[in-house]
Amino acid sequence: MKELPPLVQFAEYREPDCRTHKGNPFIEALFPRLDFPELSRLLKNDIDYQPEDRLRPTYLRLLDLQEILLWRWPFSFSISLYYSLDNIIRTGYRGRNPVHIDYWNKVRNGREILAGTKIPSSQDSWSTALGLAVVGDSGTGKSCAIRSCLSLYPQLIIHTNYEGQEFNRHQISYLVVECPPKGAMIALCHNFFRQVDKVLGTGDYYFKTYTRNGQARLEEMIGKMYTVSQVHGIGLLIIEEVQNLTAAKANDAEGMLNYFVQLVNDLCLPIVVVGTPKAFQILRSAFRNARRFSGQGDLEITRMMLNDPELDLFLNQMWRYQYVRNITPFNVDLKKAIHYESQGIADLMVKVFILAQIRAMLTEDESMQEVITVHTIASVRDSLALLQPMLDALRADPPNSSALSQYDDLREGIDIKAHIQEALRKLSTLTIETNPSQVSSEAPVHPTDVTSTKTSSSSKRKPKQSTNQQANNTGEKAKPSSSRKIIVYEGGIIDVISQGKANQVTPYESLLRAGYIEGFDYYLQPE
Repeated sequence: MKELPPLVQFAEYREPDCRTHKGNPFIEALFPRLDFPELSRLLKNDIDYQPEDRLRPTYLRLLDLQEILLWRWPFSFSISLYYSLDNIIRTGYRGRNPVHIDYWNKVRNGREILAGTKIPSSQDSWSTALGLAVVGDSGTGKSCAIRSCLSLYPQLIIHTNYEGQEFNRHQISYLVVECPPKGAMIALCHNFFRQVDKVLGTGDYYFKTYTRNGQARLEEMIGKMYTVSQVHGIGLLIIEEVQNLTAAKANDAEGMLNYFVQLVNDLCLPIVVVGTPKAFQILRSAFRNARRFSGQGDLEITRMMLNDPELDLFLNQMWRYQYVRNITPFNVDLKKAIHYESQGIADLMVKVFILAQIRAMLTEDESMQEVITVHTIASVRDSLALLQPMLDALRADPPNSSALSQYDDLREGIDIKAHIQEALRKLSTLTIETNPSQVSSEAPVHPTDVTSTKTSSSSKRKPKQSTNQQANNTGEKAKPSSSRKIIVYEGGIIDVISQGKANQVTPYESLLRAGYIEGFDYYLQPE
């Protein structure tokens, strides 16, 4: 189990590993900086997989495949990102010590600077804050890496007493705000206060108070954002989806970027901006003259090439999670096949791996049944139809890497859960069509089953007799089973009953078919 900090915790002060950080409660309350082995262990997220899972019924294995989406592997850029973020947070707090005698004077001066009523002096402009731009194509793992790194910090730290003195403060170590779709600064301010409310659990207090229910002017809200950031000691402000600035009016985009730079340079608030390459040029233009925004250097995350050592490590680790009946050892041909279909995009490699297993479980092609082959991997291409123009551009010689920047979110191109639900429906249909008088134990129960199929290899109950066996025992001739309408049940008990009623099926029969209850004969069988 991971020993991750809770999202909310009371402050526990620790001796800082840097002398210049001593005496600052915002820094001393942070978790100690992690060493490389411990960091790698915490950033990795293995799933609960056992070899015997491959022997489970098909419908259960189809559902198990969703677990692979939760698997996380620490790439080298994730390690670099953690140390960059940690340095940015601690260094930013160095210039914002809440127990320092001049702290509130600096906060007041900052508000005046933002309001334009004061020109920053050399003393006001002294800032320890740093900024960072994280740029990467959709699906390369940038957002996942950032959230994994942030999970290593408690987001809300509650202070009550520091060095024997009363110190009541709610410190927000990081705040994630999404850049609005049209890049409007007013909408960004609204998002900021909503996120503060969410972290502090204050309902909509900050939003209503500081936006005046959405009626406040931009200049007014900008000053309030800065004040709230200082009052709650926001250690790091992460602005995601910065590529949305390309849809903003020129003045709006420039104004927002200038505001980011001012927060870092003059007001000592660290900021990390995250976006796709679509925003790269506008970011570079705005931050070219920023003194500290590139202090940590831009972090550009790219797809993995075929000869990338990290690709071998990533695929070898992922290949452990095979839910098909027959294990296929990982080899060079499989590596080339999965890279060809995904073009080294981490998110797509995981989804191609899952889709290949779905095909192997349901295909009627004997060469692909319950085994992952090069042919199985290639067969999933039709499931990625929406992404094929982009993938073809990446396969070109030379590759057109800019094609990937057209996709802000690859999740729009492929929905694994929808594919699994469709596979369960297909399995239900195949089961009924194969033997309409007796549903196989391979049929799914909930949410898409047609009849009850609760069986277990460890069960001591005798299996139910087929129609012919029952006829032989009673001396009667077996009647051919009449075909009945296939109903795909979804949702909870109430949903199942409603779906059955709409198809003139009694509640008892509906619950029986959906697998929520057993038939009477199940309980009458001797042990």
